[in-house]
Amino acid sequence: MRAGSWADRRQRLGRALAVLLLFLTAACAAGTAPTPTTSGDVVRLAAALQDALTRGEEADFLAAFAADGPQALGRTLFSNLSGLLDVAIAAESEKLVVAWSDGCVASRQPLRVDWGDPAANRVRGLAAEGPEPLWLTSTIRLIRRGSVSVVAAGDASPWLAPAVGALEDLRGYPLGALTSGWSGCVSVQVPADALGLARLTGLPSAEAVATAAATYAEPAPAGADRVGVNPRLARTSAAERRAALIHEFVHVATGSTRRGGPVWVREGVAEAVTVALVPEARAARDRLVRAEDSFGRAIGYGYDAAGNRSAPASGAGLPAGFRRDGPRSGLLRYRAAANQRA
Repeated sequence: MRAGSWADRRQRLGRALAVLLLFLTAACAAGTAPTPTTSGDVVRLAAALQDALTRGEEADFLAAFAADGPQALGRTLFSNLSGLLDVAIAAESEKLVVAWSDGCVASRQPLRVDWGDPAANRVRGLAAEGPEPLWLTSTIRLIRRGSVSVVAAGDASPWLAPAVGALEDLRGYPLGALTSGWSGCVSVQVPADALGLARLTGLPSAEAVATAAATYAEPAPAGADRVGVNPRLARTSAAERRAALIHEFVHVATGSTRRGGPVWVREGVAEAVTVALVPEARAARDRLVRAEDSFGRAIGYGYDAAGNRSAPASGAGLPAGFRRDGPRSGLLRYRAAANQRA
């Protein structure tokens, strides 16, 4: 009996030790797990980044980023934000919010923080909400002249003169009350490639490849209308570059991206102004109109009363006097057909 009892006790003691070991192992694992991110973490991060940026201390700015890859992101951000105007980094609803200006328009960009090690406040990545600003992903340069600001991934200087010229042309066109509320400034953003244009504007990649330029609205409430330019536009004629910029500047001047309204009215006005100011571009744009109209009809698509492409329907055409512009681009652009009666 005593031997049996001792064996039983030894067995029970072994079980107890095993349970205790499992408990201690779990406790240690729980103690070493990353702590959840809190709003306080983001507040401290924002304060550290803003302080380092204000003092011009890149090393302190980089200290907020995890080792290896994220350090490259930190260097890009420090360089880019140092070159922009009125930059302020704050925390809001567990997100970083970067306020910035290019000297023409101001914006607020919310960023989601991806933490590598929350306990150490080290950032692994940042993701934009809405259009992805160039300063988040590319090394940029900002140049300004008068009421034009150009931010480009790389050299911005080739785009400044065409943009200034297009704005001067537009100011000479009598748009009247359509431009009420416009500051008179235009902000041009030139990414490195068409995929960068897609990230910048929110366009699908396939549409961005076929798009020369597009006006997009940054996140409200302090966002702004900016013009994103496909860098391939530099390989076109001077007249086509001027026409593309004027078209988009009309959208900025009239606020059509935010005001809404029928697509054919917004795009019709932009095209009417464009061909009036750049008559030499009309032939090329007429070819686009015919190509898109033929393509649409060939596959059986019609257009509704607002000028939007509808499901295949016989007899459905464009509103009287208007045509689709931009073959297969997915950007609904229309223009008056007969002598641009705008």
